[in-house]
Amino acid sequence: MGIVLILVSAVAGYCLLKQFSKIDKPLILFSGATVIGCILCGTLLYLVDLLLAKNFGDFFNSNFLVLAAAGGYIFHISKRLRLTDEARSDLLALRNDRAAVWCLFLVVIFSAYLNWHSLNVTSRGDILVANGAWSDLMYHVSYIRTVALGNNVPIQYPYFANEPIRYHFLFDYFTGKVSQLGLDAVQALNIMSTLGLVSLLMLVFEFGRQLFKRTLTAVLGILFLVFHSSLSVFPWLKENFNGNILQSILQKGGWLAGTDFEVWGLFNLNVFVNQRHFAFGLAALVLLVIVLVKFTAESEIDDSSPNELSLSNVKAWVLDYGNVKVPLFWAVIIGCLPFWNALFAAIAVMFVLAFALFNYKNKNLLLGLLLTAIVASIIVYPQLMLFKAGASALKDYPRFHFGYALDHPSLIGFITFYFKVFGLKVPLIAAALFLVERRLRVYALILLIPFLIANLFQLSSVLYDNNKLIIASLVFMNCYAAYGIVYLLEKRSLAARVSAIVLSVLITLAGVVDFFAARNLKQTAIADQTSSLKWWTVQHTKPRSVFLTNTSIPFADNAVSAVTLAGRYLYVVSNCVASSCSVDPRLDTARRIYSFAGGMEQVKSLLQAEGIDYVLVDEHVRNNRELGLNERAFIENFKMVYKEEGLSVFALP
Repeated sequence: MGIVLILVSAVAGYCLLKQFSKIDKPLILFSGATVIGCILCGTLLYLVDLLLAKNFGDFFNSNFLVLAAAGGYIFHISKRLRLTDEARSDLLALRNDRAAVWCLFLVVIFSAYLNWHSLNVTSRGDILVANGAWSDLMYHVSYIRTVALGNNVPIQYPYFANEPIRYHFLFDYFTGKVSQLGLDAVQALNIMSTLGLVSLLMLVFEFGRQLFKRTLTAVLGILFLVFHSSLSVFPWLKENFNGNILQSILQKGGWLAGTDFEVWGLFNLNVFVNQRHFAFGLAALVLLVIVLVKFTAESEIDDSSPNELSLSNVKAWVLDYGNVKVPLFWAVIIGCLPFWNALFAAIAVMFVLAFALFNYKNKNLLLGLLLTAIVASIIVYPQLMLFKAGASALKDYPRFHFGYALDHPSLIGFITFYFKVFGLKVPLIAAALFLVERRLRVYALILLIPFLIANLFQLSSVLYDNNKLIIASLVFMNCYAAYGIVYLLEKRSLAARVSAIVLSVLITLAGVVDFFAARNLKQTAIADQTSSLKWWTVQHTKPRSVFLTNTSIPFADNAVSAVTLAGRYLYVVSNCVASSCSVDPRLDTARRIYSFAGGMEQVKSLLQAEGIDYVLVDEHVRNNRELGLNERAFIENFKMVYKEEGLSVFALP
């Protein structure tokens, strides 16, 4: 049934795009269908869950209500618009698009390999997770389990219980609903991650082909994203050029790094390995840009476009359903984005406004884009403010911070940093901007808005998270760099063609080396189906139970993972939540409880006030000197509800 939810969502997305988007390219339709369908169905699922949980205490039947609603819409609209015949025609047209089909085939294989290689399930039902992606991947799986096995309505953090969420969560929530319908959490996450990455890469393909009218530009645009290359590869090659460089590449471990933050793989494949929700939100942004470019290319000043924006003309335009249905559709899509990816929701509004200004001469298109931006802003703004509300660690952000990773901002330092990080793409992109027509230069300026914001503001306490905005611009700029390569290849000069081939190799070389680093990520087995603590927790604790555990999760099989895999919540863990939650007060509370400061009454009062149901003690708690564990006090004053070798779980008597 989990697969059915994904399929129905994708088909609904296809129908919605056919009805409201004016998209006619089959590749865009099929690549965007899953993204649009899951965004709308996932958002609807959560809203229905809120209603059912509040009024009926039900956390499951929203699946069938949304499936029925989506199925009813598909049946109605397919009959009304004869979409069955159109779908066959689109599939036939896509099959005849040989370049797209081959690219799709390779992209599916690559995406599936990347996701299943970094996260999988053993024959015993335990989880294999790549060490380099531990903290993020286990957080995703924990999130999914709180939905599939627990009760995460209204939504709360798996690692920061009893706190309203202030981070985009709907990718994991929708995946949790897929898992709730019978699909294992790991497999559900891998399927959704693969669909997101495939959609993103194929939309990048179509963006490159649409803008530059060349298939090779589209293919190179994908390669330059997947195998992003910085200058860090050249010092590494020099150090490892010992007569067997091929073996060194094949056995490479750890990411290439030549600047601050690169050691974490912030611009290479590691982003897609760790941040499983990232490709999905980015795909939605690329789809929006493709639509904006399409509308701009098709726009012409005609008799139906009002000569001036008088109040009467605007009113007449707005009252015409044919004018407003497409803008309102995209406004709703953007309005749903904050809980899928908050940054991209804000960027989407900025893109729409920028394209509106670019099309100021065409009053119909200008009005449509302004309507989209206004309605989307009205929906998006309260959601973004919700992230900053209360005790959120985001309340003091954004702050002005020039130059992203630069400690001492300067123009020379800025140029040097990005030349190191983007490598030879920088001169290629610059050259392409001189080669293309004015319209494409303006597009490039618009698409650099995320890059500009990333280098002017710090958006959270974790500065390196700005890399997502940098990639949001890079995904488009890769196609400009690809056009520079294609321009050289189209020259009859042998020197130009050789230069193009050499540049292509150099631009992807570090990415290829990092691919082998991703392939060589070591895996650790995490007890899941074989974990006694996990099954005890599922069977003997309530779905919203909160556990006080060690304040960090060891990168190995451990009791804390068993609790989260049971779909229960942790009181405080610093992993993954520090950017949006104020963890320090809870860390202090954890120390006071574990050390039994103030005696039994004080500890009991803290547990009740903080909504903590169970206190877990294992070797990691004992070895954490900051907690100052007084285990004897727990044994004498609390009820031991679970025990195995080296591990005890306590509850109030």
